[in-house]
Amino acid sequence: MFKGHHPTCGSFTNHVLQIRGKTYCAGCLGLLTGALIAIAVGLIYSLDIARFESETTFVFWFGFAAVFVGLIQYAKPLMMKGSVHFFLNVVFVIGAFFLLIGVIEINGSLAVEMYLLVMTVYWIFTRI
Repeated sequence: MFKGHHPTCGSFTNHVLQIRGKTYCAGCLGLLTGALIAIAVGLIYSLDIARFESETTFVFWFGFAAVFVGLIQYAKPLMMKGSVHFFLNVVFVIGAFFLLIGVIEINGSLAVEMYLLVMTVYWIFTRI
């Protein structure tokens, strides 16, 4: 039997969330939620509604720290509850987005931006 898409053997109780009586994978739901937030902020950024020129260094280091925390969450002592797992996955995706925005604002090099995008895809596959 599966809950979310995890087996119910007890080893994956930290990987699921109960919402209104239904079971969801905390990691997948967190990645989806983070992606939707990143898309919304990306639209705002691309339409020049909000710019990050004055906060570029903060945006870059926030993104770096968020990606680090999102990837390090799988260390056994850090894996707590499904809600923490969900939150860290949201932070991971938003962090990758802010890291990209920071690189765009600081560097502006297409090669560096493409490298970061490839690394982000690699991080997501590593996380999965």
